[in-house]
Amino acid sequence: MCNSFFTIIVVGVMLSLFFVLVGTYFLIKRFGRRKTEIDLTFIGKLKTTETGLVLIFIGIFLFAYSSSNYLREKRSELVKEELTSARKNVESISLQLKAVMTKAAKRLWMEYKDVIAKSENLEKTRNGEKPWIRTEKFNRVHALIGFFQEIDPLNGHALYFSGEVKRWEGHIDESHHFFYKFIEVFDSLPENQKAGSTGSESCYENENGYCRQRSAWIRHLLALDFFEAGNKERDIDTKKRFYEESLMHTVNALRDYPQGFVQFIPTQVIKTKLKKELDDLNLESIK
Repeated sequence: MCNSFFTIIVVGVMLSLFFVLVGTYFLIKRFGRRKTEIDLTFIGKLKTTETGLVLIFIGIFLFAYSSSNYLREKRSELVKEELTSARKNVESISLQLKAVMTKAAKRLWMEYKDVIAKSENLEKTRNGEKPWIRTEKFNRVHALIGFFQEIDPLNGHALYFSGEVKRWEGHIDESHHFFYKFIEVFDSLPENQKAGSTGSESCYENENGYCRQRSAWIRHLLALDFFEAGNKERDIDTKKRFYEESLMHTVNALRDYPQGFVQFIPTQVIKTKLKKELDDLNLESIK
Protein backbone atom coordinates (compact mmCIF):
# COMPACT_ATOMS: atom_id res chain seq x y z
CA MET A 1 0.00 0.00 0.00
CA CYS A 2 1.49 3.37 -0.99
CA ASN A 3 2.30 5.90 1.76
CA SER A 4 0.04 8.64 0.38
CA PHE A 5 -2.99 6.35 0.28
CA PHE A 6 -2.28 5.09 3.80
CA THR A 7 -2.02 8.70 5.03
CA ILE A 8 -5.42 9.50 3.54
CA ILE A 9 -6.95 6.49 5.29
CA VAL A 10 -5.44 7.51 8.65
CA VAL A 11 -6.69 11.08 8.25
CA GLY A 12 -10.16 9.76 7.39
CA VAL A 13 -10.24 7.59 10.51
CA MET A 14 -9.02 10.43 12.72
CA LEU A 15 -11.67 12.79 11.32
CA SER A 16 -14.35 10.17 11.86
CA LEU A 17 -13.31 9.81 15.50
CA PHE A 18 -13.27 13.59 15.89
CA PHE A 19 -16.81 13.96 14.52
CA VAL A 20 -18.10 11.11 16.68
CA LEU A 21 -16.53 12.61 19.81
CA VAL A 22 -17.88 16.07 19.08
CA GLY A 23 -21.30 14.65 18.23
CA THR A 24 -21.30 12.66 21.47
CA TYR A 25 -20.33 15.80 23.37
CA PHE A 26 -23.35 17.59 21.89
CA LEU A 27 -25.69 14.77 22.90
CA ILE A 28 -24.27 14.68 26.43
CA LYS A 29 -24.98 18.39 26.68
CA ARG A 30 -28.54 17.75 25.54
CA PHE A 31 -29.46 14.77 27.71
CA GLY A 32 -27.09 15.27 30.61
CA ARG A 33 -27.44 18.98 31.25
CA ARG A 34 -30.73 19.52 29.43
CA LYS A 35 -29.22 22.07 27.04
CA THR A 36 -31.00 22.33 23.71
CA GLU A 37 -28.51 24.79 22.25
CA ILE A 38 -24.80 25.56 22.47
CA ASP A 39 -23.38 28.97 21.65
CA LEU A 40 -20.04 28.62 19.82
CA THR A 41 -17.72 31.51 18.99
CA PHE A 42 -17.60 32.38 15.26
CA ILE A 43 -20.34 29.82 14.57
CA GLY A 44 -23.29 30.84 16.68
CA LYS A 45 -25.96 28.78 18.35
CA LEU A 46 -26.29 25.11 17.40
CA LYS A 47 -29.01 22.64 18.30
CA THR A 48 -27.41 20.00 20.49
CA THR A 49 -29.59 17.06 19.42
CA GLU A 50 -29.66 17.60 15.65
CA THR A 51 -26.03 18.73 15.45
CA GLY A 52 -24.83 15.89 17.66
CA LEU A 53 -26.61 13.26 15.57
CA VAL A 54 -25.37 14.79 12.31
CA LEU A 55 -21.77 14.84 13.54
CA ILE A 56 -21.98 11.24 14.76
CA PHE A 57 -23.42 10.10 11.40
CA ILE A 58 -20.70 11.99 9.55
CA GLY A 59 -18.11 10.35 11.78
CA ILE A 60 -19.60 6.90 11.24
CA PHE A 61 -19.72 7.49 7.46
CA LEU A 62 -16.09 8.63 7.35
CA PHE A 63 -15.01 5.64 9.41
CA ALA A 64 -16.95 3.19 7.24
CA TYR A 65 -15.66 4.80 4.03
CA SER A 66 -12.04 4.82 5.25
CA SER A 67 -12.30 1.24 6.51
CA SER A 68 -13.83 -0.02 3.26
CA ASN A 69 -11.09 1.64 1.20
CA TYR A 70 -8.45 0.19 3.49
CA LEU A 71 -9.93 -3.31 3.24
CA ARG A 72 -10.33 -3.03 -0.54
CA GLU A 73 -6.71 -1.98 -0.89
CA LYS A 74 -5.58 -4.85 1.32
CA ARG A 75 -7.61 -7.31 -0.74
CA SER A 76 -6.08 -5.86 -3.89
CA GLU A 77 -2.61 -6.35 -2.46
CA LEU A 78 -3.42 -9.92 -1.45
CA VAL A 79 -4.72 -10.67 -4.95
CA LYS A 80 -1.54 -9.20 -6.47
CA GLU A 81 0.59 -11.32 -4.16
CA GLU A 82 -1.41 -14.43 -5.01
CA LEU A 83 -1.13 -13.70 -8.74
CA THR A 84 2.62 -13.15 -8.43
CA SER A 85 2.96 -16.39 -6.49
CA ALA A 86 0.77 -18.24 -9.01
CA ARG A 87 2.79 -16.81 -11.90
CA LYS A 88 6.01 -18.02 -10.31
CA ASN A 89 4.47 -21.45 -9.75
CA VAL A 90 3.29 -21.59 -13.38
CA GLU A 91 6.76 -20.61 -14.59
CA SER A 92 8.31 -23.27 -12.38
CA ILE A 93 5.85 -25.91 -13.58
CA SER A 94 6.38 -24.79 -17.17
CA LEU A 95 10.14 -25.25 -16.85
CA GLN A 96 9.66 -28.66 -15.24
CA LEU A 97 7.20 -29.69 -17.98
CA LYS A 98 9.62 -28.50 -20.67
CA ALA A 99 12.37 -30.62 -19.15
CA VAL A 100 10.08 -33.66 -18.99
CA MET A 101 8.91 -33.17 -22.59
CA THR A 102 12.40 -32.76 -24.03
CA LYS A 103 13.48 -35.89 -22.18
CA ALA A 104 10.41 -37.76 -23.44
CA ALA A 105 11.11 -36.58 -27.02
CA LYS A 106 14.59 -38.10 -26.91
CA ARG A 107 13.15 -41.28 -25.43
CA LEU A 108 10.56 -41.38 -28.21
CA TRP A 109 13.31 -41.09 -30.82
CA MET A 110 15.30 -43.91 -29.17
CA GLU A 111 12.26 -46.20 -28.98
CA TYR A 112 11.41 -45.48 -32.62
CA LYS A 113 14.98 -46.13 -33.75
CA ASP A 114 15.05 -49.36 -31.77
CA VAL A 115 11.96 -50.71 -33.57
CA ILE A 116 13.36 -49.74 -36.98
CA ALA A 117 16.79 -51.21 -36.20
CA LYS A 118 15.25 -54.53 -35.22
CA SER A 119 13.06 -54.56 -38.32
CA GLU A 120 16.14 -54.17 -40.53
CA ASN A 121 17.32 -57.54 -39.28
CA LEU A 122 14.22 -59.19 -40.72
CA GLU A 123 14.26 -60.84 -44.10
CA LYS A 124 13.45 -58.51 -46.98
CA THR A 125 10.59 -59.07 -49.40
CA ARG A 126 11.21 -60.43 -52.87
CA ASN A 127 11.43 -56.98 -54.46
CA GLY A 128 14.13 -55.94 -52.00
CA GLU A 129 12.01 -53.50 -49.98
CA LYS A 130 11.76 -53.64 -46.21
CA PRO A 131 8.64 -55.46 -44.97
CA TRP A 132 5.94 -53.54 -43.16
CA ILE A 133 6.25 -53.54 -39.39
CA ARG A 134 3.36 -54.84 -37.30
CA THR A 135 1.54 -52.23 -35.21
CA GLU A 136 2.21 -53.99 -31.90
CA LYS A 137 5.94 -53.51 -32.45
CA PHE A 138 5.34 -49.78 -31.99
CA ASN A 139 3.41 -50.11 -28.70
CA ARG A 140 6.01 -48.19 -26.68
CA VAL A 141 6.27 -45.56 -29.41
CA HIS A 142 2.48 -45.16 -29.48
CA ALA A 143 2.45 -44.76 -25.68
CA LEU A 144 4.96 -41.90 -25.88
CA ILE A 145 3.05 -40.30 -28.76
CA GLY A 146 -0.07 -40.47 -26.59
CA PHE A 147 1.79 -38.66 -23.80
CA PHE A 148 2.50 -35.71 -26.10
CA GLN A 149 -1.03 -35.74 -27.52
CA GLU A 150 -2.49 -35.51 -23.99
CA ILE A 151 -0.51 -32.32 -23.41
CA ASP A 152 -1.04 -30.85 -26.88
CA PRO A 153 -2.81 -32.62 -29.80
CA LEU A 154 -0.78 -30.46 -32.21
CA ASN A 155 2.58 -31.23 -30.65
CA GLY A 156 5.17 -31.62 -33.40
CA HIS A 157 6.73 -34.76 -31.91
CA ALA A 158 3.33 -36.46 -31.84
CA LEU A 159 2.42 -35.46 -35.41
CA TYR A 160 5.81 -36.33 -36.90
CA PHE A 161 6.21 -39.75 -35.32
CA SER A 162 2.55 -40.61 -35.94
CA GLY A 163 3.20 -40.03 -39.63
CA GLU A 164 6.47 -41.98 -39.64
CA VAL A 165 4.91 -44.95 -37.83
CA LYS A 166 2.00 -45.01 -40.29
CA ARG A 167 4.50 -45.30 -43.15
CA TRP A 168 6.32 -48.20 -41.51
CA GLU A 169 2.99 -49.90 -40.86
CA GLY A 170 2.25 -49.69 -44.58
CA HIS A 171 -0.29 -46.84 -44.50
CA ILE A 172 1.46 -44.25 -46.66
CA ASP A 173 -1.67 -42.27 -47.49
CA GLU A 174 -2.68 -42.09 -43.81
CA SER A 175 0.71 -40.63 -42.94
CA HIS A 176 -0.11 -37.60 -45.10
CA HIS A 177 -2.78 -36.46 -42.64
CA PHE A 178 -0.20 -36.07 -39.85
CA PHE A 179 2.44 -34.60 -42.15
CA TYR A 180 0.13 -31.95 -43.60
CA LYS A 181 -1.01 -30.98 -40.10
CA PHE A 182 2.65 -30.64 -39.06
CA ILE A 183 3.36 -28.40 -42.06
CA GLU A 184 0.26 -26.31 -41.37
CA VAL A 185 1.34 -25.62 -37.79
CA PHE A 186 5.00 -25.08 -38.71
CA ASP A 187 4.13 -22.55 -41.42
CA SER A 188 1.92 -20.63 -38.95
CA LEU A 189 4.76 -20.17 -36.43
CA PRO A 190 6.45 -16.75 -36.09
CA GLU A 191 9.53 -16.36 -38.29
CA ASN A 192 11.90 -16.31 -35.32
CA GLN A 193 10.63 -19.78 -34.30
CA LYS A 194 11.09 -21.16 -37.82
CA ALA A 195 14.63 -19.85 -38.11
CA GLY A 196 17.73 -21.19 -36.42
CA SER A 197 19.69 -24.39 -36.71
CA THR A 198 18.97 -27.00 -39.39
CA GLY A 199 20.46 -29.74 -37.21
CA SER A 200 18.28 -32.56 -35.93
CA GLU A 201 19.32 -31.88 -32.33
CA SER A 202 17.28 -28.66 -32.36
CA CYS A 203 14.13 -30.77 -32.81
CA TYR A 204 14.70 -32.55 -29.50
CA GLU A 205 15.75 -29.44 -27.58
CA ASN A 206 12.36 -27.93 -28.43
CA GLU A 207 9.44 -29.32 -26.45
CA ASN A 208 6.89 -28.39 -29.13
CA GLY A 209 8.67 -30.62 -31.65
CA TYR A 210 8.92 -28.20 -34.59
CA CYS A 211 12.20 -27.50 -36.38
CA ARG A 212 13.47 -26.74 -39.88
CA GLN A 213 15.07 -30.11 -40.61
CA ARG A 214 11.98 -32.06 -39.58
CA SER A 215 9.75 -29.82 -41.72
CA ALA A 216 12.10 -30.31 -44.68
CA TRP A 217 12.24 -34.10 -44.18
CA ILE A 218 8.45 -34.34 -44.17
CA ARG A 219 8.29 -32.33 -47.40
CA HIS A 220 11.00 -34.57 -48.87
CA LEU A 221 8.88 -37.66 -48.13
CA LEU A 222 5.76 -36.02 -49.57
CA ALA A 223 7.71 -35.04 -52.69
CA LEU A 224 8.81 -38.67 -53.11
CA ASP A 225 5.24 -39.96 -52.68
CA PHE A 226 3.80 -37.61 -55.31
CA PHE A 227 6.74 -38.20 -57.65
CA GLU A 228 6.14 -41.95 -57.51
CA ALA A 229 2.39 -41.43 -57.93
CA GLY A 230 3.07 -39.30 -60.99
CA ASN A 231 5.34 -41.94 -62.47
CA LYS A 232 2.60 -44.56 -62.14
CA GLU A 233 -0.22 -42.35 -63.43
CA ARG A 234 -1.21 -42.60 -67.12
CA ASP A 235 -3.65 -39.72 -67.31
CA ILE A 236 -1.66 -36.67 -68.44
CA ASP A 237 -3.54 -34.08 -66.36
CA THR A 238 -3.41 -36.17 -63.19
CA LYS A 239 0.26 -36.99 -63.76
CA LYS A 240 1.01 -33.29 -64.16
CA ARG A 241 -0.88 -32.45 -60.98
CA PHE A 242 1.12 -35.05 -59.01
CA TYR A 243 4.40 -33.72 -60.39
CA GLU A 244 3.48 -30.13 -59.56
CA GLU A 245 2.58 -31.14 -56.01
CA SER A 246 5.87 -32.99 -55.71
CA LEU A 247 7.84 -30.01 -57.04
CA MET A 248 6.19 -27.68 -54.52
CA HIS A 249 7.24 -29.93 -51.63
CA THR A 250 10.75 -30.25 -53.07
CA VAL A 251 11.20 -26.48 -53.30
CA ASN A 252 9.93 -26.02 -49.73
CA ALA A 253 12.16 -28.84 -48.46
CA LEU A 254 15.20 -27.09 -49.93
CA ARG A 255 14.02 -23.81 -48.44
CA ASP A 256 14.04 -25.28 -44.92
CA TYR A 257 17.07 -27.52 -45.46
CA PRO A 258 19.17 -26.06 -48.32
CA GLN A 259 21.61 -28.98 -48.62
CA GLY A 260 18.72 -31.37 -49.22
CA PHE A 261 18.51 -35.05 -48.31
CA VAL A 262 20.21 -38.02 -49.96
CA GLN A 263 17.85 -40.74 -48.68
CA PHE A 264 15.87 -42.67 -51.31
CA ILE A 265 16.18 -40.15 -54.18
CA PRO A 266 18.20 -37.00 -53.33
CA THR A 267 16.05 -33.88 -53.05
CA GLN A 268 18.02 -32.01 -55.70
CA VAL A 269 17.71 -34.96 -58.09
CA ILE A 270 13.92 -35.07 -57.59
CA LYS A 271 13.71 -31.38 -58.39
CA THR A 272 15.73 -31.78 -61.59
CA LYS A 273 13.71 -34.79 -62.74
CA LEU A 274 10.41 -33.07 -61.98
CA LYS A 275 11.29 -30.00 -64.03
CA LYS A 276 12.22 -32.20 -66.99
CA GLU A 277 9.05 -34.29 -66.67
CA LEU A 278 6.85 -31.19 -66.48
CA ASP A 279 8.60 -29.62 -69.47
CA ASP A 280 7.99 -32.83 -71.47
CA LEU A 281 4.35 -32.92 -70.39
CA ASN A 282 3.83 -29.29 -71.38
CA LEU A 283 5.38 -29.94 -74.79
CA GLU A 284 3.20 -33.00 -75.20
CA SER A 285 0.07 -31.08 -74.30
CA ILE A 286 0.94 -28.47 -76.97
CA LYS A 287 1.19 -31.16 -79.61
